[in-house]
Amino acid sequence: MCGHHILCSWLITLIRLRLQVSDLNEHFQVNKTLVEDLMKDVEAICNQYLSASAADNAMFPNPSLAAFPEGDTWDCPIPTDPSKSAPDKVFNGDQVLANTCCHMKNSMLHYEFQSSISDGDIGRAMNVMAVRILYLT
Repeated sequence: MCGHHILCSWLITLIRLRLQVSDLNEHFQVNKTLVEDLMKDVEAICNQYLSASAADNAMFPNPSLAAFPEGDTWDCPIPTDPSKSAPDKVFNGDQVLANTCCHMKNSMLHYEFQSSISDGDIGRAMNVMAVRILYLT
């Protein structure tokens, strides 16, 4: 599966989670949604999963932000070797979610760059390059 299809499947999944439905086709056939309302949902998705702070929110959860739903805390397995001790601190973050947020953000920037080059829009391409340089430094 190419990167574009993976990115689209992620975005469709995020929209389904945001709308709390299992079938988007059925949802939009029954519920006539205005484009403005859908754009508000997409903006909220971008702020939660694709923003610069999304990975930080996943790694170091702040209960006052409630950016991500609370899951079960992972209990570190007890080491079988008595010479090794279990960590003193409990890690409450989600490393996989943080990595996924970073990957989705980078994929969106790459897709935007590809689209701008394909459309011949050098100004948009330069804007994407500036943002990527900002994230990489």
